[in-house]
Amino acid sequence: MIKKKMDKISSMCGLLIVWGIVTVVLLAMFHIGGFHIEYPLSNTGRDDTSYMAEIKMSYDTGSWKSSEFLGAPFGTDRSSNVSYYLFNDVHLLSMALVYLTGSVFMAQNLTYILLFYINSAVTYAVLRVRKINPGISIVGTISFTFLTYVFYRNVSHMMLTPIYTIPLAILICLWIFEDDRVARYGKGFFHYKRNWAVILFSILIVNSGIGYYTVFACFFFMVAGIYKTVERRSFLGIQQFLSQVVTTFICMGVTISGYVIDVLQGKNSVMTSLRSYGDAEIYALKIVRLFLPTKGTGIQRIDNVLAAYNASAVCQTETSEYLGVLGVIGCIILFLALFVNVKKSEIKMMSVMTICAILYGAIGGLGVVFFLFVTDMVRCTNRISVYIAFMSIYTVCLLLQRLYNWIKQHGTMLSKILFQFVMCLALVVTLWNQVQWHHFDNNAQIQACDMQQSFVEELEEMVPDGAMIYQLPYWEYPPGPGINNMNPNELLQPYLYSTKVKWSFGAFSGERSLKWNAYVSQLNVNDMVDSLSYMGFEGIFINSGAYTEDEFTELTSQLNQIFGKPDIVSADDKWYYYDISQYAQQLKKSMSEEEWQNHVNQVKGYGEQASDE
Repeated sequence: MIKKKMDKISSMCGLLIVWGIVTVVLLAMFHIGGFHIEYPLSNTGRDDTSYMAEIKMSYDTGSWKSSEFLGAPFGTDRSSNVSYYLFNDVHLLSMALVYLTGSVFMAQNLTYILLFYINSAVTYAVLRVRKINPGISIVGTISFTFLTYVFYRNVSHMMLTPIYTIPLAILICLWIFEDDRVARYGKGFFHYKRNWAVILFSILIVNSGIGYYTVFACFFFMVAGIYKTVERRSFLGIQQFLSQVVTTFICMGVTISGYVIDVLQGKNSVMTSLRSYGDAEIYALKIVRLFLPTKGTGIQRIDNVLAAYNASAVCQTETSEYLGVLGVIGCIILFLALFVNVKKSEIKMMSVMTICAILYGAIGGLGVVFFLFVTDMVRCTNRISVYIAFMSIYTVCLLLQRLYNWIKQHGTMLSKILFQFVMCLALVVTLWNQVQWHHFDNNAQIQACDMQQSFVEELEEMVPDGAMIYQLPYWEYPPGPGINNMNPNELLQPYLYSTKVKWSFGAFSGERSLKWNAYVSQLNVNDMVDSLSYMGFEGIFINSGAYTEDEFTELTSQLNQIFGKPDIVSADDKWYYYDISQYAQQLKKSMSEEEWQNHVNQVKGYGEQASDE
């Protein structure tokens, strides 16, 4: 009893030390980067801006799936896209933070920051459940928490930053391998506490990682089950694997029930992200990337060679896969473990799972089959590297634990002191090798954000509440690559600063608003302005970065012939706004009420006509 209490106290102290280290590292990064919490960590007009728009949708409407402030004139409802159901964890966290702070930018920043604490807490807890010494668990936790993967994801891929479900998935695999009662349907299933833990973990897994972590977890459940079946020469492992996959699918079904209801009701459904086949290779796993430090080694000669390789590699992939010092050591050990004939060893199982992960994720690997024939949503197979990272780090921790146990029983005081010194050294090397100290630098955002906010505030002073603004160029959402000097999601940026304006961009693929906007954008300028007037739009917003110089000159010259000049121009000469309200009033006065209403009804039908076509 006393020993259990002491273990709990040491575990809590260890977690506090972990969080203390995380806090010190983050504060150092804030200071070095000159971070300003009230400004976004990143707002480039790519996925970072898209996620902030979802945060604002939560604040405006209470849902990150629908909004009347995007996709004017009919709004947007993304409930028919399955991906929006698969990262509820960060969405709920960001929703809580935006309600607490009232700031989309602060909610984005705080979500990313808090995920370091959540990731570290769960990782530490899993290592302690596996009976790893608190000191060793601290080193392993810090190594996993500050993976290059997390820094690379940043706020742009906020849905992938919560890596806390990876240790949980691997823990389930270990339980399947070791415990015959885990994930095995039958009498007494719900009387076994671990099965309740497995159900909870499954719920967390399917609500995180936008489907990637769920698919990878099921893959590892399969590997663990088959490995146990081969080792035990019994179908029990396969039975447990199938039961666990069923549990995961049930949790998934509950999670995406809104999507299923929409499909049953006959609404447009979006299962895939419409990616190209080339993505299966561009975003595949390169084995060598697991071992190449993203920030370099500090040894000039080696760094020059790495830079030369990165510059000349035929297939340029992501560089997020680096495992860290502990991870590299663990991965090498797992490779070597294949040649060691040790039965019923969790290290041997980790070894098999690591090799299978590489076979799945590597360029031209098994993941391509899933991409081609199941769904292209899980196209970036290199993201399986975060599973490899945890298994590798866990392996090192496990071996250190065995060494610690031997030293504790047979070692001298000097050997014990030396072991603690090595642990401290491993922690220092990990932080030096993995942490990107200038990561929290948003100074470049300050001027741009102030300018954008000033533009939108001036615009909102000119228009009534609920005014609709038509945005040019017409751009589908979710977009592909940017065009000219406009990043793909830049048209969402004005929405981040607005409080009462509805914007035309942001309607999802297949929605009526998107088809309506596409139809209007194809009209000549005079007909487009008339159609917008009939529909009740108050103005036209233009992002000049999307146009070549000749294209923009031609567009603005035609608008200037109608309106004289733009009413607002941003300080950087990129955003333009034309108020069309007076033009619309004069147009309405020029015809009878009946004629006006006929035009209104005709223009409203543009979206329906486009749908029929």
